This record gives sequence, structure tokens and C-alpha cells, in this order.
Amino acid sequence: MSKNQELESIIGPSVKIKGDFSSHGDIQIEGALDGSLSTSGDIKVGKDAKIQANVTANNIFISGTIQGTIKATTAILSNTARIVGDIETKNITIEDGALFNGKCSMGEAGGKANEKTTESSAPDQETEKNK
Repeated sequence: MSKNQELESIIGPSVKIKGDFSSHGDIQIEGALDGSLSTSGDIKVGKDAKIQANVTANNIFISGTIQGTIKATTAILSNTARIVGDIETKNITIEDGALFNGKCSMGEAGGKANEKTTESSAPDQETEKNK
């Protein structure tokens, strides 16, 4: 969690939320959420948490399961994380043992900057092969 903010909300292990959940503070999730989740703070997803939602946060620390798109400045996937969906982030850490099925876009402009670089370098490679 961020040093400047304290934990504002905890979704306990027996709690199941259906719908949209938003906050300006840090959130810790140990239960289940089906809908959308957003905060300008940090999110910590516990090992047994199950989330089916698009998630937006400053930083996200994932030990549980998320099915949906994740947008965060920093995303950390622990060895117990299970992600099915795309991640848009500036920084990502994926520990050995984590499961991530999706696309990752990094940087200020997300995947678009990477796509332009790939497209512009591909013709050069073909030209070199043809020479």
C-alpha cells in the first residue's frame, strides 16, 4: 500500500459484492467482487480473492484471481496470482508461478507505442533478409 494513504476499505473473505465499487483510498480485497473496481489509491488482492471486474488503481498487488482488464501505474503479480485479461501499466513484476493469460501494454501510450515500433522495424528486417 502507498505510504501516504492508509487502508480505507477491506472486503473480507466472506463478503461478496456485485456491482461497481469505487474509492479514493487504498483497498484490500479478500472476498469476491463481480462488477467494476476503481480507486486513485492502491489495491491489494488477497490469495483467496476472486474478482470478475475491470480494475483501475494507482498500484495493484495481486495474490488472488482477477478476470478482467487491469489498469495501474504498477502491477505486481505474486506467485499465487491468476490473471485472465489484459494489463495496462508502466511497471510490472510477475513472480515465478503466477498465471497471466492476456496482453500487457506498457509505457505512457500503452501498447500503441510498441505497435508502431514493431511495425516500423518489420520492413527493415525484411529488407535485410532480401539483400
